[in-house]
Amino acid sequence: MRFQIHKHFRNTNIQQERGFIISGVDDILQALEDSTLLLNSISTSRFVGIYLSQVEQWIRILSLISDVIKLWTIVQQKWLYLENIFLGSNLQFGEESKRFDTVDKLYRKIMFGKFISFLNYFISFRNIKKFIS
Repeated sequence: MRFQIHKHFRNTNIQQERGFIISGVDDILQALEDSTLLLNSISTSRFVGIYLSQVEQWIRILSLISDVIKLWTIVQQKWLYLENIFLGSNLQFGEESKRFDTVDKLYRKIMFGKFISFLNYFISFRNIKKFIS
């Protein structure tokens, strides 16, 4: 299970590559939710015993991963919306345009950088285990 990563192009006279778009998060979020529910039921079992702290740690980790993915999709949606406003219109926005340019450069730097490969590395089950050890 991996993120689907697509190149994002701005369609002007010349197709301009603007970064990457993450999609296909619904299946990942569903798997995280299912695993969290399973761990919650395990944590209430009387047989959990000495593994309770590990189960609780896994619940926190899976919740954190889910929250990061949800926030990332929200940021991505807002960036796409603002990109259409600031780059797609002929209106002059002055100071707001300068602020968007700063955010846009940072966002694209992150998306062209190592962040996506880190997400795919981190989301794989084997590597989560390595990460928390």
